[in-house]
Amino acid sequence: MNPPTVLIVEDDDFQYEIYEEALSKYKLVRVTNGSQALARIPQERPDVLVLDHVLSDGELGLDFLPEFKELLPFVPIVIVSGALEVHQQLNALQGPRRRITS
Repeated sequence: MNPPTVLIVEDDDFQYEIYEEALSKYKLVRVTNGSQALARIPQERPDVLVLDHVLSDGELGLDFLPEFKELLPFVPIVIVSGALEVHQQLNALQGPRRRITS
């Protein structure tokens, strides 16, 4: 049986090394920004997604949360950041909102 796949969206090499040590029993797939993650998901569907907030190329992880939830509705997403304000933390916990149109 193959180990679960963890997609890690993290641009910091040191932080990724910590993930490698802590999650050594899992198959890790790393990308450094949200755009790369969106391109990778159809190729390799993760069992868990670990999402940093401040990413390379000026991207913010929370900006991609609605798309990730749409593509991976039953996959847990763990948001990791030391740069979130309280209101951003609360919004992330509540998850993306869907608009109902008639």
